[in-house]
This record gives sequence, structure tokens and C-alpha cells, in this order.
Amino acid sequence: MSIEILQEFPLFRSMIAEAVEEGRAEGRAEGEMEGMRATILRVLEGRFNGLSQDVVEAISAANAAALNELAIHAGTDTPEQLRERLGLVKQ
Repeated sequence: MSIEILQEFPLFRSMIAEAVEEGRAEGRAEGEMEGMRATILRVLEGRFNGLSQDVVEAISAANAAALNELAIHAGTDTPEQLRERLGLVKQ
């Protein structure tokens, strides 16, 4: 069955539209996380005159919840608190 024939069916068109919208939503969410990551890195680099590679890598790998937490504390955490928040404290 060719795609042209399938496009005649409302269910098929609906499924395609839903898949497209889900893809757009995922793309927006990922873009927002990347923007938040970049902003957090800029703020922290400005406050601390640069960041160590392990801190940059931890922020780059952080999920949405961790990025939100970092954003809240980016202006007030000490370098030690930042490392602890990122799970980089040596035991």
C-alpha cells in the first residue's frame, strides 16, 4: 500500500500528526535544557573565573531536575557546594 493511499485514511493522518507533534515537543524540551545548560555554565564561569572539566562534564550530563536545582543555586553556591550538588565531592 503506498503512502498516498494511506493518507486518505483519517486514522493514519491523525497518527502522523500526533507523532509529528510529539517530536516537536521533545525537540522543544531538549532545546530548553540546552539553553539552561549554556546559561548555567556562563553564570558559573563568570562567578568562578572558569570551571574544571569535571564540573563542565557533570553539568553537560545533568537531567532537567538537576539543571533546575543548579539554576536556583548558581548565584549563591560556593565552588564546594556546586561540586557537592553535582555529586563530585570526594569521599
